[in-house]
Amino acid sequence: MDMNNEDVKPPTERNPIPFNEAGGSFLCQPGRCVGQGVVNEPRTNESYYFCGTEAKVDANGQPCTFSGGYCTSAPSCTVDQSEGVVDRIVDSGSFPVPEKVSKVLPASLALLNSSRDFAATQYGALYFTRESDSAVVDYNGTLSYGDSAVAACETNGGNYTDMDQCKDYGESTGYLVKTNFTALHHSLLYQAVADEALARRALNDDSFRIVPTIHPLPITKKEESFAAGEDAFTAWFLLVLSFPFVTGSWATFVVTERKSKAKHLQTVAGVKPWAYWLSSYFWDIINYQLPLWIIVIMMFAFGVDAFTETERGIVGGTIVALFLFGPAAAGFTYIFSFLFDSPSMCNLSIIVLNFLIGMAGPLVSFILRLVGGSSDTLANPEKWVNAAKTVEWILRFFPIFNLSKSLFFIINIDSFAGLYAKPDISVWDKDIMLIETICLIAQSFVYVAIACQIDKLSTRPRWIQGWRKVVNFITCKWCFKGIRGKKSASFGHTTEQALSAGGNMNAGMVDDEDEDVVAETERVLSGGAEGDLIVLKDLTKQYGNGKLAVDHMSFGIPPGMCFGLLGINGAGKTTTMGMLTAEFPPSSGDATLAGYSVTQEPEQTRKRIGYCPQFDAHFMNMTGREHVELYASIKGVPGSAVKEAAAAKLAEVGLSEFDSDRLSGGYSGGMKRKLSVACATIGQPQIVFLDEPSTGMDPVARRDLWSVISNMVIGPPGQLPEDRTSVILTTHSMEECEALCPLIGIMAGGKLRCLGSAQGLKTRYGEGFQVEMKCREVDASDEDYGAVLSALTEKVKAAGVGASVVDVEGGISLNLDELNSALGQLTGDDYLSSMITPENTAGYVLHKAASSDAGAELTEVAGFASEELRMRAIIDFFAEHYPASTLRERQETKVRYEVPSDGLKISGLFGTIEEAKDGLMLADYGVSQTTLEQVFNMHAAKAEQAKHNTVD
Repeated sequence: MDMNNEDVKPPTERNPIPFNEAGGSFLCQPGRCVGQGVVNEPRTNESYYFCGTEAKVDANGQPCTFSGGYCTSAPSCTVDQSEGVVDRIVDSGSFPVPEKVSKVLPASLALLNSSRDFAATQYGALYFTRESDSAVVDYNGTLSYGDSAVAACETNGGNYTDMDQCKDYGESTGYLVKTNFTALHHSLLYQAVADEALARRALNDDSFRIVPTIHPLPITKKEESFAAGEDAFTAWFLLVLSFPFVTGSWATFVVTERKSKAKHLQTVAGVKPWAYWLSSYFWDIINYQLPLWIIVIMMFAFGVDAFTETERGIVGGTIVALFLFGPAAAGFTYIFSFLFDSPSMCNLSIIVLNFLIGMAGPLVSFILRLVGGSSDTLANPEKWVNAAKTVEWILRFFPIFNLSKSLFFIINIDSFAGLYAKPDISVWDKDIMLIETICLIAQSFVYVAIACQIDKLSTRPRWIQGWRKVVNFITCKWCFKGIRGKKSASFGHTTEQALSAGGNMNAGMVDDEDEDVVAETERVLSGGAEGDLIVLKDLTKQYGNGKLAVDHMSFGIPPGMCFGLLGINGAGKTTTMGMLTAEFPPSSGDATLAGYSVTQEPEQTRKRIGYCPQFDAHFMNMTGREHVELYASIKGVPGSAVKEAAAAKLAEVGLSEFDSDRLSGGYSGGMKRKLSVACATIGQPQIVFLDEPSTGMDPVARRDLWSVISNMVIGPPGQLPEDRTSVILTTHSMEECEALCPLIGIMAGGKLRCLGSAQGLKTRYGEGFQVEMKCREVDASDEDYGAVLSALTEKVKAAGVGASVVDVEGGISLNLDELNSALGQLTGDDYLSSMITPENTAGYVLHKAASSDAGAELTEVAGFASEELRMRAIIDFFAEHYPASTLRERQETKVRYEVPSDGLKISGLFGTIEEAKDGLMLADYGVSQTTLEQVFNMHAAKAEQAKHNTVD
């Protein structure tokens, strides 16, 4: 009866025992104070009489009068010695709680009230109903309980009643035990405590003890069967719940590799689909053995008899089902992973799908078979069995169903033995797990083969094109082809349309089509690029949403050339790379690499290319050296030369010995790009695609990378020109392009906007020289400033000091109206006053000051006017000497003009500016050709403007 709740502080007094106080009475409910029990045994025609067990003290035999659920006319027994009994209980380690109660309901309410008064839990209460000298009150008078009991005993007698023992019935005490049902055994314990206290009082011996003992009934065979069934179902449920998590982990890795493009990089390097999937397959199966045999060992260790019994072949069937599930589930998971791009979503979907099928499938099958096989009242029980078989054949395509159904039918094999009247049935019966075992064996080979085939076909652009045509036809997407065609028309005409206009590429082209792009397209489509190493023929990529990512691109790159492909983010550079590496197919057109078609012969093209993707596709748990050695082995470098070749390549790209042996997951951004370049260029590929390889590199590392690319393009001494490596380089660095690429193309809006050398592009699109000038900062000692300040002062004084002119601490400040008036009088026009607006960045500060109560100081106005007049002098200079020039940019006191080069020598331009520099108050100036970056920005701006002017 001790408290065991650790969250409650133990009370100073433990085990409160409520009881009714002495001197009161307790209504004899639900029994009576004196009893006469009669038991008749018809087989022997004998009667048994027991005094004091159950009776009604009613001399006249009147029925009870009930009120509120109680027999109010029943007699009551006075109790005078309850405290003497309770005191004996207190000695056992409790404390009494006396209460004045005489009925059952008040006693229950008193218990509820007293439970709030004590920290200790009340486990029971004792209510004394009578003692030997308690008065029994009936309808005719009063007598003691003892006398009444003895008289009843002597009067009734009985076959097994000893008359000499009748007096013993009068010497007794009656009590009622109330127990807390949260303590199951306390009714027995409190009865023992009460009896012990009564015995101690009678014997006057406080050492007397009664030790209660509980002897539960032994478990029956039926109960054992139920318990074993519950344990078996629990074990089956935990197995079905846990194995989907194993299969989900297999999918996570392959989807992660595909999403990071590590899988594509391996494919480009030359890894065959069957090699990739079989290596993953065997690795997953080997890892699967660890949880498999741990589970088997735990089954035996913890005695899971439902799966470890040798009868009916149970243990063998269990191990076979668990063993075969791994290979079958691995192949199924690989197939399922092709539907996802997110590793986490694929993992979750596989877990949920396997759990639902593994849990619901066997239960449905079992219930249908049970109903069809055991029901004699159904009209057509066979249909239930046939329904079960149909469900089973559908779900047998899922390995998890074959496993869970086999295990579930194993734990219920005894039921099936009775259901099918096969007392000797084993797990290898076709109704138990034979068919499922055959399915698991077949799926172990078929599913992984299907995964290999899907991957093989998915890397063949021509097959993907055909499959998408079928899907589009089934889903009626061809109905909307016309609409998408209209949308994409704004990006330019197709080359087919241009050629149909008389065979001249200039016909049908947009007005701003670059002539070199037109000429190159004509050369490629007419067959003039047959000798080039890389040839793009009308290559186009349009996504399902109608976006034209690459718009009919055509050009050729001969051996030994580095071609620079420039473009803003989203221009289509990476999409072009993806089509050239056969990551996905073009919507139309084709490309040939070393004479092999990308769409029809992707395996041949991959043997000849190296690819550095835009985003690093590395294995975080492999070192840099292991990466390069892996790709060297894949690309066919002899095994004896792999380590030497990898070390040389790592040193070439600038990775030290220490960094090469570090895990790539700890590399910086620049180091990861170096590793990507090393993996792409190992093995001397004939064609290399570098997608922004220098991103994140410092200037020194970038220069080293340029040397690597240049040496790769030039090739070793004595190499024939036709055997040299060609490179397509995408970058945002104009300096990099100028340094490495003799041929540059600029993409914008998915279209090749211009094509040529860096100097040719600058000459064609630069339209002359770039002149940058910066005038000197205004100083109080400058003559022009003094002249402006004097002129403004005279204008202000001529106006007089009034409401429009404020004298602030000896200085002159102007409000907005006076400011505009003074500036207008200074120049004779609105050149300066028109700048004093909130929208003009040059005059915003003066406008804000003049609009305030303090006004704009005259010296501040003079500084502004002097600076703007100097800028006006520069504008007038160019208008006078070079009227065809264009102001391209102005930043405060710095301007950039574009001066046409027609008939103009750079020496003459320098001379003219040099003569005028003092008069123009120039701090510095410079003359240069148009930069490649400016040409790039011009095309990007035109494409962006065309995009916004297009109505989708």
